[in-house]
Amino acid sequence: MKQHIQTVSGSKVRAFTLIEIMVALFIGSLVIGLVVLNIDSVSDEKRLRAASRELNMMAADALRKAVAEQRSYSVFINQNFFMLRETHIRQEDIDQFYKQQNEQIAQAQTKSLFDDENMEVPRQRVLGRFDLEEDMTIQWKRWVERDYSVPKGVEWIFSPSGICEPVSVRISNAKGFIEMDYNPLTAKPQDERMIIAPD
Repeated sequence: MKQHIQTVSGSKVRAFTLIEIMVALFIGSLVIGLVVLNIDSVSDEKRLRAASRELNMMAADALRKAVAEQRSYSVFINQNFFMLRETHIRQEDIDQFYKQQNEQIAQAQTKSLFDDENMEVPRQRVLGRFDLEEDMTIQWKRWVERDYSVPKGVEWIFSPSGICEPVSVRISNAKGFIEMDYNPLTAKPQDERMIIAPD
């Protein structure tokens, strides 16, 4: 296959044939293609793991706060986000609301209690929120349920006694998903499964 080309001086120079060059280019492009596909899968896995890590930290924080403060906390889960919040309105917020209300009534006796649009009604304090990326969704199921469902505002409760509701959560995107079964005593995943579809 190797051809020798005779030069003017009479010495022979070795050269590659066209087929050998084409085979080398094909193998090189195949290796580059595999590397690019692998990087894309790693990126999807990182995004799913980042979202699951945020949920794990939020669950651990809710349990820690519930035990330390001896009051319930919850992780509110919707299909595109989850957030840590108090399960009950704080007494300080209620007192502040009534104080504002009484001051405004004293200024204008004819006003109704809720005429002022700027008056803020006490709500549960939100202590943290994580929004999923556009192509991601979250599903959940309680341990007594068989199938995952898309939550439309469910509360995952963390008790002052140091336990939480046992749930399973699935965070998914177009390429795959990660599922976590949470232990009710530790609020940490006791079982985790990830599936990423190859391109």
